[in-house]
Amino acid sequence: MDIQDIIEKLGLSPLSGEGGMFRRTYLSTQVIKKEALSIPYPEDKPAGSAIMYMVTPNCYSRLHRLPTDEVYHFYLGSPVQLLLIPPEAEPFTVTLGQDIM
Repeated sequence: MDIQDIIEKLGLSPLSGEGGMFRRTYLSTQVIKKEALSIPYPEDKPAGSAIMYMVTPNCYSRLHRLPTDEVYHFYLGSPVQLLLIPPEAEPFTVTLGQDIM
């Protein structure tokens, strides 16, 4: 199975603005009003969502700011380094991969 086979099998498409390939797998029907959020947010936000996301040698994930928490699960492929830049701390990297030791 090659990269294109995986993209087709999972139904992934380009994620505009951020890069990479993705498909939304869950979107909560409950909505949190933007006025109720503790951080400035331009619109109401679903209470939760989940996506499948893939970076290939032909695409990348653009550096971007996350207004809320995200949870990552790594399933396949080469290790990925995430650069995390907390607002009040020093930047650091986290590696996602198959070597859990």
